[in-house]
Amino acid sequence: MGICKPCNVNCKESKCNINGTCRYGCIPGLYGTYCQKLCSSNCKSNLCDNKGICDHCKDGFYGDICERICPNCKPGGCNRENGVCKNGCKDGFYGRDGTCMKRCENCNPGGCQMNNGTCFNGCKDGIVDARYGNKCSTCDDGGCKHDGFCINGCKEGFYGSDGLCLRVCPNCQPGGCSKDDGVCNVGCNEGWYTDTCDSMCSSYCKSGCNKTDGYCNACSFEKYYGMFCNIACSCTCRGGCDRDGICYNCTEGYYGDNCKLVCSSTCRGGCDRDGICYNCIEGYYGDNCKLVCSSTCRGGCDRDGICYDCTEGYYGDNFGL
Repeated sequence: MGICKPCNVNCKESKCNINGTCRYGCIPGLYGTYCQKLCSSNCKSNLCDNKGICDHCKDGFYGDICERICPNCKPGGCNRENGVCKNGCKDGFYGRDGTCMKRCENCNPGGCQMNNGTCFNGCKDGIVDARYGNKCSTCDDGGCKHDGFCINGCKEGFYGSDGLCLRVCPNCQPGGCSKDDGVCNVGCNEGWYTDTCDSMCSSYCKSGCNKTDGYCNACSFEKYYGMFCNIACSCTCRGGCDRDGICYNCTEGYYGDNCKLVCSSTCRGGCDRDGICYNCIEGYYGDNCKLVCSSTCRGGCDRDGICYDCTEGYYGDNFGL
């Protein structure tokens, strides 16, 4: 007969199937076959499905796990799939594709038209075009042509493949970004990744994440692991686990890399990481204490099965000769 173990505490109603999977799903905030993974901190009400996909995103975020920030949207957030602002751009921004990444910085208060940047309330003093502006405020030394095209490129912190330098380099370290595509020249500020530094590292990362794939440089909490540090260590780990989920130590009664294997019930005082018992209960011997001492032993036997003493009428090491 197998050994019955308690259901995972993360199972809803604390009920599970015979294989340990949760019968009615996970408690809020967790997902996975055994409910060992955390939903993204940007999921609304901390709810996600069994694959970690958020039911809904908190205002200001979008994507499957709500890992992307809605760009410069008015209250109400953006489309879950493509980041297009639901209620338009906040004052000072516009974008033909609805992602509000361009600044209408030469407009009077009130912002500009979402698709083409035309100022609602006219231009600032001295500006003759709602989109370009004759002050060339984002151009490097040398100014711009009559159509706003920067002669010597963009000031640090701005870019634009059209030569207008109206886009802001997002989350780049000092040194700006490529004037054509916004790729950061030096790298991202801590907490951001991708070439254009427009994606946030996992909130469970410590000291930022890899620029290319977003993998955490280190985990903020000792009881979590994985590339994004969002998977909970086994509940039978003692003192947390490494980035691969290998426990540093096991709680008494468990063994294995993930401390999910149960020591033999005939161990006394638990077992080591390989399942070798520290001691056996009386009447058993062997590495795993699963071998039964001879019935003619009196007072049990040692780890090699040698009787401490023989019952009356018998002699020898362990065979009852």
